[in-house]
Amino acid sequence: MYHFCNEVNQPISLVEAIKKTNEMIYKGNLVAWEMNGKLVSMAYAIRPTKRNITISYVYTPIAERKKGYASYCVSAFTQNLLDRGYKTTSLYTDISNPISNKIYIQIGYEAIMDSVHILFK
Repeated sequence: MYHFCNEVNQPISLVEAIKKTNEMIYKGNLVAWEMNGKLVSMAYAIRPTKRNITISYVYTPIAERKKGYASYCVSAFTQNLLDRGYKTTSLYTDISNPISNKIYIQIGYEAIMDSVHILFK
């Protein structure tokens, strides 16, 4: 969580990252992909409605990238959410990252619209 937040320009302290991670685990919608006892990718589901839930916080550490871990993680998590009764899932992605966007299309997501994140200081 610490590395994810820093990479997406929403830096938090290590203490805050641990607290946030524990809260996400407690809510039950944080998943991680593990290989040989090592966490290599994560994803989190947020904003549930009766029919839809959004996957966010998709992250793979730099050393583990280009091995397909995020693809496996998001694909399996998406199926899990559909199996839990959601009719659809949404996924927010960084439009400037063609690699992740290509991967999400390959596993069945389709681009619908762009959104804007505005931070007020």
